[in-house]
Amino acid sequence: AGGGAALVVAGPSNGGAGAWGASAGQGGQQPVAGTSSLGGGGSANPPGPSTHDELILYDDDGKLWYVNNKEPSRNWSVSSGTGRDLQLVGGGKVMLGKSNGWDEYQLSDGKALSGQHGFSGTQSAHRLADGTTMLASVANNSIVLKMVGADGQVARSVTYAGYAYVRLVRPTAKGTFLVTADTQVFEGDAQGKVLTTWTIPGKGQHVWKALRLESGNTVIATGYNATLMVYGPDQMLLRTIGGKVPELNALDPHFFADFHVRPNGNYFVVNS
Repeated sequence: AGGGAALVVAGPSNGGAGAWGASAGQGGQQPVAGTSSLGGGGSANPPGPSTHDELILYDDDGKLWYVNNKEPSRNWSVSSGTGRDLQLVGGGKVMLGKSNGWDEYQLSDGKALSGQHGFSGTQSAHRLADGTTMLASVANNSIVLKMVGADGQVARSVTYAGYAYVRLVRPTAKGTFLVTADTQVFEGDAQGKVLTTWTIPGKGQHVWKALRLESGNTVIATGYNATLMVYGPDQMLLRTIGGKVPELNALDPHFFADFHVRPNGNYFVVNS
């Protein structure tokens, strides 16, 4: 499956919330300018569509898009080639994970800036708080996380044996990793030990991403289940978010891929 990705660069916000490690340029996945990186996550505004000021998106046709709803004259798109993972990494740059590493682009106009390549089979690329870039791939029936420095060299790696599939990988505040593995998500430590496993029911194939909230809850985008599933610290399912919304006739959930936690606790989801 493809999946697609999107980031809210800036938009309406009214509170502090979100997931651990959220600040752009600090190894986080919550790329919302000027908002808190920590919070509860889960409270929601009354239903209804909203328009965000700025978005950066990647599609499966190999294009990277910047959309400015306040100033459409600033919109741009570039042919980036195939990719999967998106992250704002500070300095006015956005990073796109590639099948062999990553590329970085200037947010203002889409100009290609830099990147690192030569890492065949890359499925996920994520900049960590220490400045290294974590690349996830599968080799020899194992998920391998490679920590790559700015010099393009692998500083260390983590191997989780017995897995043949991976999509996005995200760090937690305690130094572990949330790893998606087709119909499962697991939390693993830096020594390659699997600590906790969630098995996704129903059509939960190609599970895309999992995030740990400050509350201790874990939120999972379930791929073909087309839902977000929220689990408590005890691994009990607390809530499932998804399905058709009658007042929004155009909303037809198909595949929940990338997602982010908005400052007000709402979830921004890529429905591929």
